[in-house]
Amino acid sequence: MEFGEIARKYPSNVLKAKKDGAKIICWYGSYVPEELIFASGAKPYILCDGGGDPIPAEAALPYVLFCINIQARHQIGMYELGMHPVLDHADRIFSDTKECDGVRVADYFEFKGLPVTKLGVPQDWEKAIAFDYYRKQLQKMKSELEKITGEEITDEKLSDSIKKYNRIRKLLAQIGEMRKGHPPVIGGQDYIRLHHYTFRTEPDQAIEYLEKILEDLRGTESRFSDETQRIVLAGRGCALGDYTILGLIEESGGVCVTELFDEGIRHLEPIKENGNPLYNLAEGYYKKRLHSVMFNPSTDDRWKYLNKQLDDYNADGLLYYQLAFDVIYDHEWPIFAKRADERNMPFQEVESGYDITREATGPLRTRIESFIDMCKREV
Repeated sequence: MEFGEIARKYPSNVLKAKKDGAKIICWYGSYVPEELIFASGAKPYILCDGGGDPIPAEAALPYVLFCINIQARHQIGMYELGMHPVLDHADRIFSDTKECDGVRVADYFEFKGLPVTKLGVPQDWEKAIAFDYYRKQLQKMKSELEKITGEEITDEKLSDSIKKYNRIRKLLAQIGEMRKGHPPVIGGQDYIRLHHYTFRTEPDQAIEYLEKILEDLRGTESRFSDETQRIVLAGRGCALGDYTILGLIEESGGVCVTELFDEGIRHLEPIKENGNPLYNLAEGYYKKRLHSVMFNPSTDDRWKYLNKQLDDYNADGLLYYQLAFDVIYDHEWPIFAKRADERNMPFQEVESGYDITREATGPLRTRIESFIDMCKREV
């Protein structure tokens, strides 16, 4: 796919732009608004790699505890092993602080002498003081970006940026809704890849490709059979490069038709376009979206959303994708398991350590195949 090729070239394109005077802004965490970075004229670069190789996570162990989730450790290990193409060239790294794992990633980068700004994200989202704090954090981020780039982020620039990313969200949402079809015309693996490609392309390019893909899908026959089991995925998310679980589902006779992920995927709720754009960003990222599992309270809202998705996408089963050592999400899946059982929905939790060797994926494949068989028996 041409879209994927362009996304793969993004790191080298960013470095070329750096030579021409552009600034590179890396970001880690789901509460750092990419719209604000793009409006500054800098090149945004998400830090959300993972999957396929457990070695980077192991390389992080001299600096962090083993109980830090494997996706966070992967970011540290990539830099420690000299595998990251962009970080040494970053003019600033913004990392949100919604959880201790993200803070430890930022701490490591600071220890290595990289330019880091921690973006405060209070977990008590219902309190007015928490929202005010986050809003002021975005104001500080805006001021810092203006100093780095030497360009003012006007309301007009920020509004234009919001509109572009809203267009990306809308197109991804429209493509995602096509998975309601029986059978779906696009599988979960391809759909998640589209999200990832939009993180590693210029917004106008992403819009162009998504529009073409949407149009092409409208005349496409599904490659899945009518007997394919419709699976909903939940968890932290699939990092860029982490497609093993999605592939195993499809190889086992299932397809992911929708997901509840916090990271590695764009939240699709649009940002309000009228009024103060910085306030709208704060509101959209902090108050109006489905809240992260780290937020308090969030479990009831998250299950309410997920429960509706199970119905809307006519799901046959719910699969919880747990990353190794991800303690916070380890608290959520038993709750979802109980509630899935209450509605007689087949449920399975599976864990990944980013190891795709035959020895590691064999048991995982067996569990997924058994789960798909269970979903068939429940029909």
